[in-house]
Amino acid sequence: MLLALSVEAEAAGLPLSETEKKMLAAEATPEKPMPDDLKERVKPLISTILQRERTADPGTNSIGFSDALEWVEPDYPNVAALAEEIITSGGLGDFPHLHGGRLIKDRAQLVGCAIALVVALMAIGLTISFLFDYR
Repeated sequence: MLLALSVEAEAAGLPLSETEKKMLAAEATPEKPMPDDLKERVKPLISTILQRERTADPGTNSIGFSDALEWVEPDYPNVAALAEEIITSGGLGDFPHLHGGRLIKDRAQLVGCAIALVVALMAIGLTISFLFDYR
């Protein structure tokens, strides 16, 4: 995550210093908040990275910035906290509407899950009625 952010910062003409990289890699704690100027400088970079990954070809096998967010659990670095803040604040805009085959597939999955839920509930009800022999 930090490497992708460093590359994006250099491409934007605002390279990150070693101390800024250390601050971004440090664990996010309320006792040691990041400086506001660094936050404001890094947020647009993270937003640009996430936006680019969102519109990228899904067939690529590279691990992206947003994929790395899933694996930051033990040490929650500041860069992950900023990315989460951008994502949850709606900084990426609305998700694109599904069209064509994707829309049909999404609706079919929704209907399939609903039917599976109803069948599962019926099976549970039958099992309980046989176990307790209600008539």
